[in-house]
Amino acid sequence: MEKRLPLSEEMVLLGANQLRLKYRSYVETYSIGAIFIDLLLKKKIMLDEKGKVKVLDSQETGIHYLDKVISILNKSFRSKKLKGWIKYFHFRNRLRGKIHFSILQELQKKGAILIGFKLPFLPLRKITETNQSKEQIVELLHSQLITHGNPNEQTVALSYLLKESGLLKTYFDAKERKEIMECINSKKDQLSIDVHSIKKIERAIQDITACLSSLGGAIVTP
Repeated sequence: MEKRLPLSEEMVLLGANQLRLKYRSYVETYSIGAIFIDLLLKKKIMLDEKGKVKVLDSQETGIHYLDKVISILNKSFRSKKLKGWIKYFHFRNRLRGKIHFSILQELQKKGAILIGFKLPFLPLRKITETNQSKEQIVELLHSQLITHGNPNEQTVALSYLLKESGLLKTYFDAKERKEIMECINSKKDQLSIDVHSIKKIERAIQDITACLSSLGGAIVTP
């Protein structure tokens, strides 16, 4: 991995074939949440004062899954809050699956994974890592958040996603997780992006997870 992957791809790669069922049960839905944060970081969208998603820049990025989501936002006759959009994609299984698979295809193109067979009765595929991309991401997070205390916006957003999905426990022990959150909290004012917007997205993902659980989805609290 010569340069850093987009946030959506980092999230999907770190979650590939993990045993934490909270993530695996909703792997595609979490990847949709990551795409929205990706678009926010790239200043392609914003959240207005009412929390509704607004498109700022509809020019194509050249990344299929990002452009697909932007296109859907542009064509919508109704504005929605982020929670509403996550629900929109969650309940459209085929669309959600195609977007998630597009992320996997990007990772395969970059030599990070090999896409295998689909697991029976689950929205998951057998994924084989082909290089050390996952380890490089973890090392970068450790360096920015623990060793040097200089996280950038993408690192902060990824940390929130990993924390909510339960994946942070996979890569960092309790002491390290505490240091990570302390670092993020101390650096908020130095970030160029509105971290409160990231928190809104984190809260929205929490809300949709709770909603899915109430509808009978399997969930394991990390």
